[in-house]
Amino acid sequence: MPGRRYSTTVIGSRGEAFFLTKIMQPIRGEYLFLATFLGGNFPAADYLVNVVVNDEATPHFFFVQVKTTTTGFDPHGRLQVRVSGRDLRLLQSYGVPTYIAGVDDTKGQVFLLSTENRAALSSLPARYPLDAGMLPLLQAEILAFWRSRGTLAAYSQFV
Repeated sequence: MPGRRYSTTVIGSRGEAFFLTKIMQPIRGEYLFLATFLGGNFPAADYLVNVVVNDEATPHFFFVQVKTTTTGFDPHGRLQVRVSGRDLRLLQSYGVPTYIAGVDDTKGQVFLLSTENRAALSSLPARYPLDAGMLPLLQAEILAFWRSRGTLAAYSQFV
């Protein structure tokens, strides 16, 4: 049904717009992230997000899949979005931090959840709102991940 598909596309686009607004909001006058839409060209991930430090994008990045709902929260306070086991396995296979951004389209709220140790999601806990308080913590988490990996010289024979 054409009308149904269009409304689903609009809801998804709105969710992505809410995500972009939240992830790229300035904190104390500085941007912490730069998000790049992957345009459906990358399995399971919607955005590649680079960490920004001192107004420069860094090579430190993570992937995000955005899921949007118009049905809000269940009785347990969980956002009613679903993520298939297949998508979670794909995201987890990338070897870098990956997250699900759950978006409540009616309120414009965005919540983030790591894909780590998850088999599937039938709903998303609303514990981690993507807001000014959480963004510096997310930046620190991503920087810590990449700093723990060492340099390419430690892994490549083509140095």
